[in-house]
Amino acid sequence: MILEISHSTQIRYATPVLRSANIVRLAPAEGPAQHRLAFSLAVDPDATVGTYQDHWDNEIHHFSMNVIHTTLGITARSHVLTAPRPAPVEPVGWEAYLPEALGALLDFALPTPMTQLGQFAPDRRAGEDAWAWVRRQVERMPSRLSYRKGVTRVDTPAAAVLEAGVGVCQDFSHVLLGFLRSQGIPARYVSGYQYLGPEGRHEPHAWVDVWHPLHGWVGFDPAAGRPVDERYVKVALGRDYQEAAPVRGTVTYVVPVLDLAGAEVQEVEVKMRLVAEDPSDPSQATAWAEQPGRHSGET
Repeated sequence: MILEISHSTQIRYATPVLRSANIVRLAPAEGPAQHRLAFSLAVDPDATVGTYQDHWDNEIHHFSMNVIHTTLGITARSHVLTAPRPAPVEPVGWEAYLPEALGALLDFALPTPMTQLGQFAPDRRAGEDAWAWVRRQVERMPSRLSYRKGVTRVDTPAAAVLEAGVGVCQDFSHVLLGFLRSQGIPARYVSGYQYLGPEGRHEPHAWVDVWHPLHGWVGFDPAAGRPVDERYVKVALGRDYQEAAPVRGTVTYVVPVLDLAGAEVQEVEVKMRLVAEDPSDPSQATAWAEQPGRHSGET
């Protein structure tokens, strides 16, 4: 399918900002089941935007504001072609996840502060192969945690999430990452979007890629307890949220700010639209080709 995405971030500062430095991860990634057709990024106040690839091959856009400002607007627009992503079910022996078998993948098998489990530990059934264990952990996630906003923060570790029993998609992902890495299984945090239909309330989303020795990275949505499919659009990845956050920045205020927690208000709006469900259909392909400005911006 072809999906149109608009991601708008508006930041309002309680105290004027003298200068700021910002990085954003908002450009949909390229991959076997996903192709970026068009992308553009606009910032307000106007600034020169540069790009680079980070160590996980995420596309980073960066810019600095060197004028006094009280608001910052960042708007990314993209068109993305996605394809179905079959999830493998064949068994995998635990020996495939021994450290000596992983090589550079070991980076994604080690815990981070955000994925530490504390006293919590997953179970392992006798005779259960590694991939069956992975799928069972994914399926159980919606019963382990309740989805609730306003309880956790972006820096809440997995152990605290498990203790509270509630969280949002990034918390579900950190907990699943903690479970998988506790068994030496490489897994990475993914940020992006999920298309929820024409009436859906769209937001930034997060899920987990798990390494399969025969099929490579396989995506699972722990908040839904199932594999990802063509409705998911991958943007960035990392070992946890800190390395895949959509927008990060540092600011210097005109006057010292004592209460940093109340220094800014951030509003995010995501809109998604299905442009073509089957791009191979000539009628849908024609409608897509005739859309005005679809090639504008960076591609």
